[in-house]
Amino acid sequence: MNTITIGVDLAKSVFSVCEVDGSGRVLCRLDLKRDAFGNRLRGLLAEFGIVVAKSDHALRVALADLDQHTALRPEMRELLRDLSAH
Repeated sequence: MNTITIGVDLAKSVFSVCEVDGSGRVLCRLDLKRDAFGNRLRGLLAEFGIVVAKSDHALRVALADLDQHTALRPEMRELLRDLSAH
């Protein structure tokens, strides 16, 4: 399995997301507004069966309660926990 790194630059209104494979090649680069970034996170969580209402507060609550969701791999929990800290 190839290692993939996802980097997120959190700014005030626009977030830059970059996905890089193990050899350093950029696979995807997105500039997302705050709402679009939240929607991406909701979509990602939905893939693991975690449904989150469409509000910033609901997303923050869901990210704070990640430990109760055993479907998430520990690496994914850590990544989402780091994102929610900012």
